[in-house]
Amino acid sequence: MEFDLQTVAVVGVLFVSTLVRSTFGFGDALLAMVVGLRTATPLVALVASTIALTILVRHWRAVRLASAWPFGIAAGILGGAYNTNGPPVVIYGLLRQWPPAAFRATLQGYFFPTGLFILAGHAAAGLWTRPVGEFFAFSLPVVLLAIWLGARLNRAIPEGKFDRSIHVLLLGVGVLLFVQTVV
Repeated sequence: MEFDLQTVAVVGVLFVSTLVRSTFGFGDALLAMVVGLRTATPLVALVASTIALTILVRHWRAVRLASAWPFGIAAGILGGAYNTNGPPVVIYGLLRQWPPAAFRATLQGYFFPTGLFILAGHAAAGLWTRPVGEFFAFSLPVVLLAIWLGARLNRAIPEGKFDRSIHVLLLGVGVLLFVQTVV
């Protein structure tokens, strides 16, 4: 694969989406707008699992896993039916008023195991293609940089402003999904 304009776009989108997820704990599904779903779906799963594992290795003590199970079941049902497993866990974390570090780490404690099941499903469906592997290899250094920057941003956001930022991010994701559906 060449390092062409599409590769630059993929790497750029992965940087932004990884920065958002590593800062707030979610919000990394922007890639489908740049490449087709058949490539974006397994690539996002690979990057998401990389983000979750990286955050968990460093911040596993901040995970509030016991708190995530009540909404984990609802999230699993939504994830299986509509591929939208994040919102119930995000809403639960907001309602529990977790501090930013616990919010971010706990979401990854939920997303990592579900991500492993998603990766296995993609492998079984034959979605791991050469372009997916090449895009992942090209983007990995940028993804790791975005994870590092996101950790710094997460620590810099005060708790009161973190909740407001989550609300704005949820609204923004909703608007993007609406626009994508309409257009």
